[in-house]
Amino acid sequence: MKLRQLSILSFGRPKSFLVRLGLFALGAMCVFVRVESGCAQGTISATATLTETGTAGPEFEYSLTLDNTGTVDINALWYGWTIGSFNLPTAPTDISAPTGWSGSALGKSIEFANNSGATVGPGQSISFSFESTSTPTAMTTGVNDGDPTGESVAYNANNGFGDQSDPGVASAPFQPTLSSVPEPSTVGLLATGLVGISVWIRRRTNAA
Repeated sequence: MKLRQLSILSFGRPKSFLVRLGLFALGAMCVFVRVESGCAQGTISATATLTETGTAGPEFEYSLTLDNTGTVDINALWYGWTIGSFNLPTAPTDISAPTGWSGSALGKSIEFANNSGATVGPGQSISFSFESTSTPTAMTTGVNDGDPTGESVAYNANNGFGDQSDPGVASAPFQPTLSSVPEPSTVGLLATGLVGISVWIRRRTNAA
């Protein structure tokens, strides 16, 4: 009698219950795999553009625009840094960032971090500003401290500084490019030249 009762306890559960249990386990496994797969597929990727916006005494004024080209939000940028390298030609000064973000110099580099501001989502951009005694060409060409000048890393979190090339966490190193927008001094020379040509054409016309 006891053996029969044990048999019922061991094998007497309806098949539908076992089927539901199996389906539940399979579904949970699928959700786990999908979540893990989604995390693995998300990547931090970015580009940046450096633009000279003016001069202040011996210093050049710069705007640095960061573009999120990946699939994960960006909340920090370490400009002029890669592992083992602080690679801006000179230490930056007068650093500013959008509301909710901060910017602080660390050697020859700048840490920009989102503390309470808007995150930079995929396809979005954000601009920072700073000053430097280095020329635009010096800021974007050559090598400093063993790495390409200005090489940087973007991060998903504002406390992730120090990592790089980690999908979903930190971007691979990238070097900002110099904007093709004419520098203020160049624009001034161009305007002067156009005025001079206009005066010359007017005089030729009046003489004729």
